[in-house]
Amino acid sequence: PSKSIFIPAAGNAWDGSVQNSGDDGSVWSSMLGTDNVNYGQNLDFLSGSVNLNYYGDRYLGLSVRGVVG
Repeated sequence: PSKSIFIPAAGNAWDGSVQNSGDDGSVWSSMLGTDNVNYGQNLDFLSGSVNLNYYGDRYLGLSVRGVVG
């Protein structure tokens, strides 16, 4: 059986406002940056492309998606 999760294109929070809602989606992973703990790893998608980023500034308001099992 295949498993899947839904990740909304919720955009991100920056400087007190939400940006790119409906166009962009980013979700924090549980991993910190590999070279700097001020950064976090996140999954980012935009218009059909998906990237695993190692440089996301942890102060950005990205979605958090809890997954069990």
